[in-house]
Amino acid sequence: MKFSSLASQQIVRARRGKSQNNTPKIVVDVREHDNTPSRWIAVNPIRRKVRLGVIADQAEFDLTASAIMFFQCLATSSTQVYTLAYAVKIRKVSIWFMSSALSTNKNATIEWNAASTGFLMPGRASGSTSSSTTEYSLLTSKPPRQSLASWYQGGPNALNNVLMSLSAPAGAIIEFDYDWVPNYTEAAVSAANTVSGATTGIVYCRGINSNILALPPLNSAI
Repeated sequence: MKFSSLASQQIVRARRGKSQNNTPKIVVDVREHDNTPSRWIAVNPIRRKVRLGVIADQAEFDLTASAIMFFQCLATSSTQVYTLAYAVKIRKVSIWFMSSALSTNKNATIEWNAASTGFLMPGRASGSTSSSTTEYSLLTSKPPRQSLASWYQGGPNALNNVLMSLSAPAGAIIEFDYDWVPNYTEAAVSAANTVSGATTGIVYCRGINSNILALPPLNSAI
């Protein structure tokens, strides 16, 4: 038997067997060979967790995509770093904190506001209070589904996009669970930021501000 096709090649395989009445039968499997290239992801996202420490009570502030992008950056001089990420996407944010004194309440908040969710989607806020000086309280939150904050933020034009707002007391630990896409597809790194006291050629985690810095073993810079 011969099979032919102008669009694609066919693979014919015949195997012999017996039917229930013991008469020989031939089963023919015809499969078309697909010449379409298989799916190729040139740069795979990398999942990463970064922890930062809060030095003094931090009032609520807006967190932009730039802060996340520069959690992985390379120093080209003592005062300049370039991000190694082309795009980032937040999975989850966690804050561990406790009170600094007995009978004193401390608060932490995470808010996905209108700037991060889109004007057609309501914002979402969560908060927690701790009065313990010995046990941590945990506040955790994920970006609302289909919100702007849940999408990949990529390229130099996304640096100023507001992803969320948060506040945390002194001594708090903030963890960002996120995906980042290495900047392998660009001819040159395109986003730079300033720091002080960096060493050329070292990879740093740039702090969010002078009050929220990366924890060891990460190399912190600001």
